[in-house]
Amino acid sequence: MIDDLLAEARQLLVDGRPAEALIQFDAAVRVAPLDPKVRLERAIVNIELGKTDEAIHDYERVIATSPDNFDAFLARGRLLEDKGSLREALVDYKTVIGLQPDAKAAYFCRARTYGKLGQHSLAIRDYDEVARIDPADPRPHLLTGKINGERGNLTDAVRNFADAIERDPTDDDAFYNLGVAAMKVADEEAAVFAYSQSIRLNPQRVNAFINRGNVYRARGQVDDAIEDYTQAITLSPEDARAYYNRGCAYEDRDLNDKALSDFRVVLRTSSAGNLAGKARQRAARLRQ
Repeated sequence: MIDDLLAEARQLLVDGRPAEALIQFDAAVRVAPLDPKVRLERAIVNIELGKTDEAIHDYERVIATSPDNFDAFLARGRLLEDKGSLREALVDYKTVIGLQPDAKAAYFCRARTYGKLGQHSLAIRDYDEVARIDPADPRPHLLTGKINGERGNLTDAVRNFADAIERDPTDDDAFYNLGVAAMKVADEEAAVFAYSQSIRLNPQRVNAFINRGNVYRARGQVDDAIEDYTQAITLSPEDARAYYNRGCAYEDRDLNDKALSDFRVVLRTSSAGNLAGKARQRAARLRQ
């Protein structure tokens, strides 16, 4: 009977009918309340249906009967983390690592949770463990780089992003973040290269065009900067930063009518924020 219920539930899932599948899983749990596999499957359906508390209850029951069940602890930890119960999630991730010391997923989850708690050194330590377990994985290097960048450890961040790129030269995010870090340490050549690679890999990345334009403008390559800002506007017509920066570049070229036009757009754009005041000042100066 249990096999028939599970087979029907699984078929309903294949057919895209999770609510009906849940009814069959409920029946299966009544038949075999201590079977961890049945509860694990039902928990997944509860998650799909947005029933987080019910899923957590299923994982708790699995853990009660199978206290060494790696999957139940890891899944419950993720749900607790999503609910904001970060300390409780850490306990589950620690348990998973105790059960399986080379569990990459648990280290990733715990590192992410440490980051949410502001415990960045502990997050980096866990990412280091991931890198030890799987030296070819670029993600721990990328994520460590982001933490180091946010903390102002820019030399370390540059090295981290370079390590990520060495492992995955197709990751536009790693190149983009390398560009940000290189720009902050005033390595303009490296920044242009990194942003250019990010754009090559992801031509829709608006921030890469804006940032590369900023580097070009700082280097006196104003025409190149204008071209990048224009491309950013093409991709994101409501981005006030691109209009403001292009307006400044036009002003550098004494193309004051074009600059004024861009500053006026900034003033009409909802995303302007604190750029509105700057644009207003520049526009007033150009009108004098």
